[in-house]
Amino acid sequence: MIKQEKIVDAVFAVISKEPNCVICGRHSSFLICSFCDKEMLQKLSLSFENRCMYCGRQLVSEKDVCMFCRRQRVVQHADYVFPLFPYELWNKHLLFEWKIKKQRRLVFFFVEYIQKALTMLEDHGVGTFEYIVPVPPRPGKIRKEGWDQIVDVCTLLHKKWKYQVFPILKRISVIQQKHLTRVMRLHSENMFAIDAKQMQRWKIKKKWPEQVVLIDDVMTTGATIESCASLLKTIGIQKVVVVTLFVAQ
Repeated sequence: MIKQEKIVDAVFAVISKEPNCVICGRHSSFLICSFCDKEMLQKLSLSFENRCMYCGRQLVSEKDVCMFCRRQRVVQHADYVFPLFPYELWNKHLLFEWKIKKQRRLVFFFVEYIQKALTMLEDHGVGTFEYIVPVPPRPGKIRKEGWDQIVDVCTLLHKKWKYQVFPILKRISVIQQKHLTRVMRLHSENMFAIDAKQMQRWKIKKKWPEQVVLIDDVMTTGATIESCASLLKTIGIQKVVVVTLFVAQ
């Protein structure tokens, strides 16, 4: 596995100098122009109000619980779930540029918003966050493609704000979630496992977090974060707070 230092070097090495906004194409000295940055910030909801008590989706006309969780509550082991943006319109384009077109420089844009959310959650007493857990990539993805977007996010959170990365989970399925139907996603609890080597390493260090932040890019059905959160609870993590960049509304 690529060491964190090499990942950081790789991320900084791919910062593009192209003078265009990756969203609208306007001439810009930054990867996101000021217009799109303002639009994104306006859509960022850091409010605790009008959120589903289980999955964190923004409520429209519902009270306390969204329609998704009313039909079938998926997330049960996470103590708090906080998605930042709805996965719609040009947000989809932004994620496509990052994940599919491999615009790795966008990690600097996304990580600022995640850190804002973590700070706000701490200020409101949701938890005290020192340890972050990345939802792990598919086996062989980093070796094949050279990077993973959530590994990049967690690495920069560690590099810039000193959060401790706690990579205790591993993905044991090579199937991409986007190729699964909703029903298949909801029954994908065997896609993840505890990484025994990492667990032994952290026990030797005699550092074991009581609470962690699980970080992912998109929450669709909630099956991924439920699987990961339930595993974290089995190894003694008392509180699991989830932060995702996007949520399917």
